[in-house]
Amino acid sequence: MGALGFENVSFPTAIDKAAVDTKKLIESGEIVLEAVNRLSFSPTKGPSSVGPCIAHALTQIAWIRERAREGHALVGLFEDDLLLSVSVTSARRAIQEAIA
Repeated sequence: MGALGFENVSFPTAIDKAAVDTKKLIESGEIVLEAVNRLSFSPTKGPSSVGPCIAHALTQIAWIRERAREGHALVGLFEDDLLLSVSVTSARRAIQEAIA
C-alpha cells in the first residue's frame, strides 16, 4: 500500500460472527429486523449469512468510530471484493469530487 502512496494504513480487528447476538442488537436499535430478514431471505445470502454479514458491518463501524476518536479528518475504507456499478473512471471521479 505504501508503494501506491497510502500512508497510515490500518486494518480493522474483525468481530467474530459467533459474538453477534442478533436479538440483542435489534433490541438496542443497533440493527433493524428488516435488515436481518432481507439477509435471511436473500437468494444470494440466506440465514447462514446473517451473523457474518452483521459482524462485518459492525467491524467496519467500530473501525470508523475509532478513526474519528483519533481525530482523523479523512479516512477511507476499501473492500477487496468491491463490485462497482459504474466504471472505474466514474468511481474515481466521484471519490475525488467527494473529498475535494
